[in-house]
Amino acid sequence: MLASLTSLRLHYNYITGTIPSELGALSSLRYVLLQQNPITGTIPSELGTLSTMVDLRLHNNRITGTIPSELGKLSLLRSLYLNSHFISGTIPSELFTLSSLQNFDLHGNEMSGTISSELGKLSSLTFLQLGHNSIFGKIPSEIGLLSSLSRNLALDSNYITGSLPSELGLLQSLRSLYVNSNDITGTIPSELGELISLTTLQINANFISGSLPSELCALTETYIFYDEHEISCSCTESTYIVGTTCS
Repeated sequence: MLASLTSLRLHYNYITGTIPSELGALSSLRYVLLQQNPITGTIPSELGTLSTMVDLRLHNNRITGTIPSELGKLSLLRSLYLNSHFISGTIPSELFTLSSLQNFDLHGNEMSGTISSELGKLSSLTFLQLGHNSIFGKIPSEIGLLSSLSRNLALDSNYITGSLPSELGLLQSLRSLYVNSNDITGTIPSELGELISLTTLQINANFISGSLPSELCALTETYIFYDEHEISCSCTESTYIVGTTCS
């Protein structure tokens, strides 16, 4: 009876219980919006059989378990929102084949592991949020390949180490960059001054030292959050510096 169903929109309700595996039999589904419910249980691997799916939103529920690798079969998927759950484990490598993916949100889970260099294959991404997890390791230089990123790149509140890759400066359409509250060291690459669309840069609550590059001072429409006790600033432009008064 529901074989031709293309859209399932049950978001913002009080639906309880788990996501039934039988959803995988609704082969015409393109939109599954179940966000903002008290749904529990795990993400059924059967969702990976929905080959026409373009939008999967399960965020703000009480889902546990790991992300099934079968979601990597959703080759037409443009939006994947799995944020604000109790999802653990690592990001399945199969997800990095989703070349149509534009919005990818895993914010506020219990994800671990490193950020794979394969992330650079997601060339259609405009929005990426991995903040507030337990991700560790370095930011791969391949992140500079995500030239379509325009809205958000959020890696904040993890356990990321190493220095900020200069390749971040290639993301010239990016409006917001959050790498605050990590264990990042080194200095601020001058290439960040090439982020001409940037309105917010949060690099505070790390172990970054040195000075604020003069190239960043030229971004007069950018709010910059940094640690004034670790990083010196001599900007003379009207940059919106948050942390201290530059002189």
